[in-house]
Amino acid sequence: MPTYTAHCATCDTHIDFVRKVDERDNTPECCGKKSTRVLAAPMIPAMGLVDHYKVQGGDGKTYYGADAYKKYLKANDLLPASELKGEAEYQKKEAEKKRRTEIRNDVIEAARAID
Repeated sequence: MPTYTAHCATCDTHIDFVRKVDERDNTPECCGKKSTRVLAAPMIPAMGLVDHYKVQGGDGKTYYGADAYKKYLKANDLLPASELKGEAEYQKKEAEKKRRTEIRNDVIEAARAID
């Protein structure tokens, strides 16, 4: 829902309020009278200019923005959830390589012991 601005003529206060578009003229009361809606700049952020990350860290702090999120992950040697599946597959392949190398070395050692 959009945010609108109203003005109270009695106390000269500007009030921001949220309403559906078809209810935009239903302004809040101030000083016992209905305020008047005024034309104001829209409160809509430009796409691509807003960071949508809000992360609650394990340290109890809240981090806002993509940069803060990435710094928090790096500082705590963590991976983003989007990379966990790929990391699990990588770890599985590495463990398989290590296991095959150990088997090959054991076979070579056993063959040498026979000679």
